[in-house]
Amino acid sequence: MTAVNDASGSGYWVITQFTDNFYAFKVTTTGVSSTPVKSTVGPSVPTFGYRRNAIGYLKVSPNGEKLAAAYDQIDTATSPYNNYKGSVYIFDFDALTGAVFNPKLILTEVKAYGVEFSTNSKVLYASFNCSVDNSYLLAQFDLLSIDIPNSKTEIFSGSYGIGALQLAPNKKNYYCTYNLNSLAIINNPDVLGLGCNFDEAGQPLANNTSRLLGLPPFITSFFDAFFDVKKLCFGAATEFTKCNTSDNSSQLGSWRWNFFD
Repeated sequence: MTAVNDASGSGYWVITQFTDNFYAFKVTTTGVSSTPVKSTVGPSVPTFGYRRNAIGYLKVSPNGEKLAAAYDQIDTATSPYNNYKGSVYIFDFDALTGAVFNPKLILTEVKAYGVEFSTNSKVLYASFNCSVDNSYLLAQFDLLSIDIPNSKTEIFSGSYGIGALQLAPNKKNYYCTYNLNSLAIINNPDVLGLGCNFDEAGQPLANNTSRLLGLPPFITSFFDAFFDVKKLCFGAATEFTKCNTSDNSSQLGSWRWNFFD
């Protein structure tokens, strides 16, 4: 399940998937619509094979135009666990109508778990267990490439499990793997290649605590905003204007200023 601001500025879309159907529920100040927008697109996830078929994250890009889904498994088997029949898909999403369409398979023969977009919505990150050598990988995909699957760049390989990815208000992506005392950070998620600056232990956790798999989600379309600064003479007033790269940040009701002084 995931959520994003709608393009009209009147509410939000809460999106989920069951079998080959995506359901987008409109949420406004008056409540939740009882009639979701239904989009029938692939892949079809069998009902027999849960709970493995139900494992994996669903995320919307900050600009509300893309939807990414990680599947631990798309199969009817309940065992063995390591059958590597999962995948990662990218879809188009219409934030005005709630429709999901144009599915693209970008990763297959894996056990996938986490997905997350960059701040500019042009880069996708995915965490997965690879069938080739049973390694635990974090990879980056260029969503502007004409061949997204072959744009894959592996930015981290580990031996201790895969976890969630989450874009934060500081515009960094945080990555969680199993049973360690810190979170990894992708410091520059908009940058392609190793310049994204992955730090395996970038955010230490409190003593006697450890991370497991999940991370709390945000509506990342709130982060799709910035300020334009009108530079004037020294000592004169400076004008700041709210801007955004799409219509999805228009619902923000307040802003907090920090000039680090």
